[in-house]
Amino acid sequence: MILHALPVRDPARLVMIDWNGDHVVGGFGTYNLMPYPICRDLQQQTRVFDGVLCRAEIQVNLTAGGDPRPIAAEMVSGSYFDVLGIGSALGRVIEEADDGAPVAGPVVVLNYDFWQAEFGGMPDVIGRRVLINRHPMTVAGVAARQFRGIDVGQVPALWIPASMSIQVLDRRRRHAQ
Repeated sequence: MILHALPVRDPARLVMIDWNGDHVVGGFGTYNLMPYPICRDLQQQTRVFDGVLCRAEIQVNLTAGGDPRPIAAEMVSGSYFDVLGIGSALGRVIEEADDGAPVAGPVVVLNYDFWQAEFGGMPDVIGRRVLINRHPMTVAGVAARQFRGIDVGQVPALWIPASMSIQVLDRRRRHAQ
């Protein structure tokens, strides 16, 4: 029922598949998420699904001109915004090419409200370099104004392509120790 209330294209057609297996070492996100390779395999099931997205909530340190500070983020597949039918308010959203191979897309997409609060709604944010867990990334866009993610009450400040997980998560682990 919660999925049906989301401001996305065809919310009544959304289905959430949950992982009920063991935690996978080296994975990211919470313990109930399926491993990313399985999610990628599901994306190939075009006779079963019109589209599949993958995502994991994470906490990152963002440096955008000042001191680093912790923010909520999501690692997402290149299909995330397309499957949900979410466009951008400015710039572009994460695309398949950003998630095609490791380090393919060192970009981030900002949440609209976060863009307003953190960057004053300035249009020149597109192309700006920020540090995510000390890893340089470029702001590619700002998500549509009404979109706040797919978890009620858990609003990510930004979205990162899953292809960047090794850099972003390894950096976080290294600097947290």
